[in-house]
Amino acid sequence: MPAMSAKPGRPEPRRLTLGPAQRLRSKKDIQRAFDQGIRRHHKPLSACIFRRSDQEATRIVVSIGRRCGNAVMRNRIRRRVREAYRVGQREFPDGLDILIMVKPHQPLSTADYRQVLQALLGGL
Repeated sequence: MPAMSAKPGRPEPRRLTLGPAQRLRSKKDIQRAFDQGIRRHHKPLSACIFRRSDQEATRIVVSIGRRCGNAVMRNRIRRRVREAYRVGQREFPDGLDILIMVKPHQPLSTADYRQVLQALLGGL
């Protein structure tokens, strides 16, 4: 199948991806966000938000414990939260490290998680 391109004279639309540069992976950085970040709560999610001195892409990690269900349920919730962030990532400023912690609950739809993330991370 040929690649889709923009109409002639129009720039390619920027893809909304969640690449490696947007994932918070280092244990040191996760711990810094947890210890020094500001905390916000909006059920069923909590966030620790640390503002870095650079203006690189915002990095995110989702933490979910075993109390939230079996592996299938936890992965379903994790995927939906990441997808909700990916779709709305342009609404949030650059230069943040965000640790999202999930409290036990029944899985919501991606649209519902997007609303929760907007309430949780709005006004940064």
